[in-house]
Amino acid sequence: MSHLHTDHASGLRQFSGAKKFLVSAPELDDTKKFPIRYAASMWDGINFETFDFEETGEGLVGKSFDLFGDGSIKLINIPEHTSGLVTMKISNGDKFVLLFSDGGYAEKSWKEEIPPGTALDENLA
Repeated sequence: MSHLHTDHASGLRQFSGAKKFLVSAPELDDTKKFPIRYAASMWDGINFETFDFEETGEGLVGKSFDLFGDGSIKLINIPEHTSGLVTMKISNGDKFVLLFSDGGYAEKSWKEEIPPGTALDENLA
């Protein structure tokens, strides 16, 4: 999971038969620290497996998690929207694509440094 806000987690129960639901430990912690930002009822009965970021120097705060240990999919911490938000870097060697859910902003926002209203940390945004 990139993060657990309702617009990303609302369909989790439809996949209740999945073998694993993976979310960053800081993201799961945020659901307890800032419950008003989440609707935990959307994942009732879902058992999350968590992972911790490693200090890799990659990304905004230098933390990531190599999902398979081969560099093909890295979960890079971009903690402006939520503490545990990840962008997924999918690589095939010399090319990659980033899937960054709520971590991307309009050109005017980043050029004029206008943080989004949904930012948990405006300085990081």
